Amino acid sequence: MVKSLRRYATISVPADVKRLLEKSKGRREWGEFLLSLYVEAEE
Repeated sequence: MVKSLRRYATISVPADVKRLLEKSKGRREWGEFLLSLYVEAEE
């Protein structure tokens, strides 16, 4: 069995910002969601 050894980090944001992001994120994983925001902002 091969285990994925991913490293995770915590990003501190104000609670009201997190609530807005969670609403927009829906059921996606945080990594996928934040990466999509980054890609969209870079375009």
